[in-house]
Amino acid sequence: MEYYKELLEKGQTMNKRDYKRALESDGFKDDVQLEKVMKEIEKKIRRSRNKDLGIEEEEEEVIPTFPLLDIPDEKLDEEGIKQKKAQRLHRSGYEARQRVRAEKDRERERLKDLEEKDDAYRLSDTEGWIREKRTARDVCILYISLLPSLLLDPCE
Repeated sequence: MEYYKELLEKGQTMNKRDYKRALESDGFKDDVQLEKVMKEIEKKIRRSRNKDLGIEEEEEEVIPTFPLLDIPDEKLDEEGIKQKKAQRLHRSGYEARQRVRAEKDRERERLKDLEEKDDAYRLSDTEGWIREKRTARDVCILYISLLPSLLLDPCE
């Protein structure tokens, strides 16, 4: 990161041709690409630092726009139609990811509610909760003990 910062600062003092060569030697087309890489590195550093500190951060959600989808095909040239088709595909993918994310959130909430109910039950009726857990454990043990015989002789 420090090297990239120095390279960007050198760009202010170097002539354009030398600066462009320096960028290309490091694998960048232009300073826009360099700045983009620097932003990604800064984001990774921030995430890592927050992870080390135990801070959980929300992802910045960029809501994509699909302006060509509102324009009729008759008003678009061949390239515009191709871009519109690509935007349609991107929108479908984005909407699918949103549906999956919403489903995961619902499932997470459902599991959280179940856990809260289980905790409330455990605190209110500890003996009943223990009996229920032991019964479930015994059923699992019985099933596991019967499983080999079921696998060996499927007709029984």
